[in-house]
Amino acid sequence: MEEERMNTIKFCLKCGHPVGPEDKFCLGCGANIAEMQAQQGAGSAANQPAQNTVNTQNTQNTVNTQNTQNTFQQPQQPQGFQQPQGQPGAAFQPQQNNFYAAQPQAGFGAPGAAVKKGDSWFAKNLKLIIIIAAALVLCIVGFFVIKHIFFRFQKIDAKDLIKVEFKGIESAGVATAKLNKYPDSVYAADGLTSALDDYGLGNLGDDDDDDDDKNAVSPYFEVGKKLENAFSKAGDAKEARKMRDALLSENAGLKILINGEEGNAKGLKNGDKVTIKLEFNESYLKDNNIKIENAEYEVEAEGLKTGTKVDLFKDVDVKFTGNDGSGYAQLDTENAQPFVRYTFKDTSSNRRLKNGDKMIVVARLRGATLVDESDPTGAAFLEYDGNYYTADKITEEKEFTVSGLKEMTKVDIFEGIKIEYRYATPYLRAYKVNTDNCPDIVKNGVRFYIETTDILKIGDKITVKAYPKNSFTEAGNVPDGTPDEDGYYVKEIEVGEDAPAYLTKETAPANSAKFNAFFEAATKDITTKGTDRTYISGFSAGGKITAMAFKETKTYLMENNEASTSSTKAYIAKTYTVTVTTDKGTKTAYGLIQLRNPIIEGGEAKVDMSDDDKPSYTAYIYEKEENVKSRLENLNRNYSLIDVAAAPATTEKPAETTTKAEDKKPEETTTTKAA
Repeated sequence: MEEERMNTIKFCLKCGHPVGPEDKFCLGCGANIAEMQAQQGAGSAANQPAQNTVNTQNTQNTVNTQNTQNTFQQPQQPQGFQQPQGQPGAAFQPQQNNFYAAQPQAGFGAPGAAVKKGDSWFAKNLKLIIIIAAALVLCIVGFFVIKHIFFRFQKIDAKDLIKVEFKGIESAGVATAKLNKYPDSVYAADGLTSALDDYGLGNLGDDDDDDDDKNAVSPYFEVGKKLENAFSKAGDAKEARKMRDALLSENAGLKILINGEEGNAKGLKNGDKVTIKLEFNESYLKDNNIKIENAEYEVEAEGLKTGTKVDLFKDVDVKFTGNDGSGYAQLDTENAQPFVRYTFKDTSSNRRLKNGDKMIVVARLRGATLVDESDPTGAAFLEYDGNYYTADKITEEKEFTVSGLKEMTKVDIFEGIKIEYRYATPYLRAYKVNTDNCPDIVKNGVRFYIETTDILKIGDKITVKAYPKNSFTEAGNVPDGTPDEDGYYVKEIEVGEDAPAYLTKETAPANSAKFNAFFEAATKDITTKGTDRTYISGFSAGGKITAMAFKETKTYLMENNEASTSSTKAYIAKTYTVTVTTDKGTKTAYGLIQLRNPIIEGGEAKVDMSDDDKPSYTAYIYEKEENVKSRLENLNRNYSLIDVAAAPATTEKPAETTTKAEDKKPEETTTTKAA
């Protein structure tokens, strides 16, 4: 048996891996050891002096003992080598068995190493392999760069975003185009779904069963799974929603034009072409990885009904009747379209019309379908009695001018009116308008109202409003003047010096005598009621009274200290010496008579009157004069008692009555009080 030959090389000439004495192949790179030994024997150590340099400094792709890129630690010095003396990095030559010092480079021979005949394929083609590897890396990087630049966009056909509809009838059809999306509220709710995504609940409520619904929206405006499927470039559902919201954003600037204009296209028939154009903010959409394609395209009109276009006001008229200023408008629609409803836009001035006024009539199709639901007053069509009809607007208005009304007679409706007051100054209030002195047409044909409700004084203004009734205007009359916006004629009347005023301390002396007639009426009433009685107001006459004579002694003004809260503001009072005649003889008594609320109005005296048109009075009859004084003192607690210095007035004759039965009146309730 032939004795095995021991390896003479200690390190692989290809990769520098240590070689055992009996190894047949390099454990580092797999090179054939026998071939390397044969190569070593055939070569000369002087052939490659510069390529087998060992440098102990930091250099790239060299064998060294320092930390460098692509290096390995120098193995233990093999037999046949001797480290030359001198500076580090100096070249060395093997003393025996000359060989090339190898550099480890990821299993390949060191670049620049000599390639001998019989080297491996890798060693022979090392540069080419490196170039190919670098080119492959560049291709991969370039692929991803190109993909990011040119293939990141979600390409969307504009047709997939727009819904085009044709409605109406032939030759009057209308095309509308709008974004085929849900109402905005749906997307607000979808925002909640987006928030739920963070908790894994974003797909709740997804339902894909309505894919065939002809009313389904664009998949790019969908929600849930449909949206994620539409945006294939989106990484997940959240990114798909982000891209959809970018489309819906105002920044996207989506605007649809039909035949170059916003709105709709009219006057179409089946087969006509309309051009749809979608305008948008290209840079904004690209920033959101969206690219719109086919932004302008044509659509052919179809599905339009065969029908008739109508004039809503055909055979409609308005008739005006009455007088100028009180005219009345009435619609005449006897021959008009039966499927149109007609009304006056404003009827507030009807029955008060004058020639030249305007009346507006509103016509509206009954039960019609809008061509564009976003335009509630736009074109519409309907089916009536088996036929189709259309109009440019579902609602139209037309103005008619009032004419043919009779000329009116102007009347001053405020002439002759008089203000009636409640109370008197300083508590004066306007009460009502008295029309006794006005013509009958004003009395019966005009309503008057007093607007001023405040307490009045001399010089204040009272606002009076008048509104003519229909009977006034129908009789051919019109108030002189201009009415306000509510149709009222207004006049202000000043409170004059002749307005009612309560008798005061200052005015009583000059005016107290003007009340004598009321006192005389009171004394006659007392006498009449006392006749045939033995008692009157607590006074015992001692027999049946046949006559009573009143002689005035003093006049007093009694002002109520609480007049502002009482309906009785003051009294005018007189004291009397009364001669009472009976069937038994004559007796003297003492009396006090008070008249309620004495007023001077227009120079005339007034007091409160009872229902039987007699003065309202209070009377006291006493046997002693001291009793009258005591009564006055009691009254002075609540009233300011003022002695009016005026000439006394007496009756010329005692009031006498007869006791005949036929002359007697039935007993009446009076305000006379017992003492």
